[in-house]
Amino acid sequence: MGFDDIYKILFPENKKHCVPGCLSVLFITNGIIFAIFRELTCDSFFQYYLPISIMVFCGLNAWYIFYGFGAQKWANFFEHRISSLIIIALFLTSAVYMGYGHSTRKEVLRYDKQFKPPVLPEPPELPKPSDNLLVVIANFEPIPSTNVEAKENCETIPKDLERMIKQKIASGVPLEYPIMYKQQIEGKTEKEKRKNAKDIGHHEGAHLVLWGSVQFTEMGGEGEFYLEPRITVVQPLGPVELEEKQPGELRVSLAHPEILELRRRKIEEIADIVSFIHGLAFYNQQKYEDAINIFKGVISPHAEISFYHGTALIFLSRFEEAIKQYDKALEINPNLADAYLNRGNAYYNKGENDRAILDFNKALEINSRYAEAYNNRGSAYDKKGEYDRAILDFNKALEINPRYAEAYNNRGVAYKKKGSYDLAISDYNKALEINPRYAEAYYNRAVAYYYKGEYDKAWEDVHKAQGLGYQVNPEILKLLSEASGRQR
Repeated sequence: MGFDDIYKILFPENKKHCVPGCLSVLFITNGIIFAIFRELTCDSFFQYYLPISIMVFCGLNAWYIFYGFGAQKWANFFEHRISSLIIIALFLTSAVYMGYGHSTRKEVLRYDKQFKPPVLPEPPELPKPSDNLLVVIANFEPIPSTNVEAKENCETIPKDLERMIKQKIASGVPLEYPIMYKQQIEGKTEKEKRKNAKDIGHHEGAHLVLWGSVQFTEMGGEGEFYLEPRITVVQPLGPVELEEKQPGELRVSLAHPEILELRRRKIEEIADIVSFIHGLAFYNQQKYEDAINIFKGVISPHAEISFYHGTALIFLSRFEEAIKQYDKALEINPNLADAYLNRGNAYYNKGENDRAILDFNKALEINSRYAEAYNNRGSAYDKKGEYDRAILDFNKALEINPRYAEAYNNRGVAYKKKGSYDLAISDYNKALEINPRYAEAYYNRAVAYYYKGEYDKAWEDVHKAQGLGYQVNPEILKLLSEASGRQR
């Protein structure tokens, strides 16, 4: 079958039979024109318009073969069997392509357009974290989930926590009212639960999420109550990262006569750990007054909280109050060497050097390689005029920590008081090698140079100390001016 045969089929001499061929060509031509001038994508054209056009073309010409060559329809079909088979094949191929080709075809881009990725909807904007601490309290997980008592506790514990946090707000602590997330934190593992807790916290704009589990178990006929609380830090409070602190677990027999009181204390402790994390944020920003106001609201005894409370008071030179906080910390944890050290510092600043030395001794009993305790005890001996004992302690501190600039400076002071100015200057030099911005070491070296009669060097160190903001003793300036015959 050649081109002439196809032409005769499409456009026979009998003009009334030209209609199918003309309509078919017109249909395809219209599709091409529509694709180009009405900006129909090539994708749509090849996928839908062209196959439909071919199928219509095949249908019209099949009709023409059956009826256009006479009354014998099937005879016409067999007489023009090649044309008929081509028409049937085109029809079936177009139908299959249009119906099933969509899932496997490659994306066809229109020649005059660039591909544009689909525009995804903007994610919902998360709430901005408050300037005050915001806590999300989630339901606790009952274990086993069918236990009635576990379920009841999982519902009441979050409510008790909410009440205690609201009490802290009423006392003036800068907290937001907690958000009650009335579902438990999902997850198969601890890691998954912590991640989900963070996601919930971010969604609510919170800083902390409180969650956990309550378990009831049977032990030889006697039940046991097990509370495992968790606190997850979500995001910083302002510019400061929050330190994650965890309350301890509670495991107690259901037959214990004070089980309800122990449960109440544990919930109280969880609320106080929230206050501790909150107070530490201010402490780390050196906002000691704000930190103290939060630490004051802590009810449950907690050694670490009392320790930081006392240290904030020391920074504000409130030594008597600080000593009371360290007393509380040591009552709870008698092996807290840092509390002995800082209480000793408070006594030292009050001028009670003997009591300070006793506390430094206690710290060294707990930790025999506590360089700061040796250094501070040496300073107390120095204040008492026991320079040789002071130097021995500074030596010990430097043996433990050879880059302890403060110990070199303090040993230099002891040497200077003994009249060993060269040894003193050597120690100040070492302190300044470690810390070139150690203003006090420049000042102390200036004094040593003054006593040696090296006034130019003394003035040079005075100026360096003043340049670093050190308040030089006016009496030393007066003596140096008189001795050197110059003013500054």
